[in-house]
Amino acid sequence: MKLNLEGKVVLITGSGKGIGKEIAKSLAEEGANIILNDVDPISLTQAEEELKSTFPVGVFKALGSMAEERDAERMFAAIEQEFGVLDILINNAAILIDKRFMEMNLMEWRRIFCNNLDSIFLASQQAVKLMKRDREPVILNAGSFGGLIPAIGYSAYNASKAAIANLTRTMAAELNPLGIRVAGYIPGVVLTDIIKPMLEHEPQRLIGQIPLGRLADPRDIANAVAFLASGKAAYVNGTMMEITGGKLCTQNTGR
Repeated sequence: MKLNLEGKVVLITGSGKGIGKEIAKSLAEEGANIILNDVDPISLTQAEEELKSTFPVGVFKALGSMAEERDAERMFAAIEQEFGVLDILINNAAILIDKRFMEMNLMEWRRIFCNNLDSIFLASQQAVKLMKRDREPVILNAGSFGGLIPAIGYSAYNASKAAIANLTRTMAAELNPLGIRVAGYIPGVVLTDIIKPMLEHEPQRLIGQIPLGRLADPRDIANAVAFLASGKAAYVNGTMMEITGGKLCTQNTGR
């Protein structure tokens, strides 16, 4: 399916590696110009070099944290100078801390919400200023299965991701008069560096909840997000699309 994304200008936060980088590659394959963003200069540069050597599209990097207001303003000023417009914002960046509720301190709690929720607030506000109605602009927010069914040990992360789902619905309604479509996506258990240690200790528990019988490859998520970002998903608005392989779609998957 041709997604007709040629010439679009796309910003993906947290795209130095993992799911974010795969989303960038998937969109670059479709001809979109890519703005990579990360707080890690090494992974950001590596991702930039990989995309530039593989795809004949514009690749621009924005080093900094979208959770910091001054950083966000500086990066969006550079984006405006380079491109003059932004068509698609994918709020992918997030962090988690493995601590139970009573073990977590206020600084850790706020760090999670700052990185996971404030970043969407700041990046989206800046992005809207560069979006043009006639270019069919889109904002996509990354949720989590933990926002639907919380996982023990991740109270702040779970709460932040549940808030993102609610914020996505509100943004969809409030930004509609500007011609901006807003939706989100919920990845399942994805084979990334964060998951690999867990897979070594309890592979059957992780895989046994998934009817497809395997973990997601980052590319599985990226392909679905590329579709969501395109005009082919023009009527998908104000909702969170699950990309989970059917995780926990029944109570007794392994029966």
